[in-house]
Amino acid sequence: MKTCGISVSEEPSTFAVSTGNAKISAEMTATNSDVRMIACEILSCAALVFCRERWMDATTEQPAPIISPMPDII
Repeated sequence: MKTCGISVSEEPSTFAVSTGNAKISAEMTATNSDVRMIACEILSCAALVFCRERWMDATTEQPAPIISPMPDII
């Protein structure tokens, strides 16, 4: 069998293949859980900031509009 110009005399053992597959699966699981954890942290922070912004808008006194007694004449 030829692979990328290199002659290979025999196929890899099924033990090596299954061990490799198990390692890849474990790495993918770890990567997926890291991605989920980061996404949850970002979502939590965004939810807190959103709630805080709404609370600040609701509790902060808005400036009164300036109404002049005489309209500006242009």
